[in-house]
Parts: sequence; C-alpha cells; structure tokens
Amino acid sequence: MQFKMLQLTEIIYIACKGNVVFAGTPATFVRLAGCNLACDFCNTDYSLKFLMSGEDVVARVREMCADCP
Repeated sequence: MQFKMLQLTEIIYIACKGNVVFAGTPATFVRLAGCNLACDFCNTDYSLKFLMSGEDVVARVREMCADCP
C-alpha cells in the first residue's frame, strides 16, 4: 500500500495520558497541520512544520512509543 505525504505539525510522546478510560496509559499523538477553523480560543499552532509519508509516521510512532498498546 502506498501512502501519500502528510502535512504535520508535530509528533509527541506523552508518558501518561490523562483522559478517562486511558488515564495513565502511554500515548503518542500525531498532530496534522492545516486546520482551517481558526477558533478564537485555540492556542495551538497548526502551521505546517514538516512532511512525512504515512509509512514514516507509523515507524516514528512505533519508535517513540514501543510500550504503547
């Protein structure tokens, strides 16, 4: 399967996720770039930082979070 290039803002690892059912679970988040909503309350920069193929994103997530379920 061939993946297209993804526009990314960041890939981050968080040791303990804090949301309800998954509280205390390690997690990796892939934040895509290009949100077009421009909400007044948003404090996140969604500008394009880098491009990666889908395969590279999966490999990076596996590398960053080998212990994530």
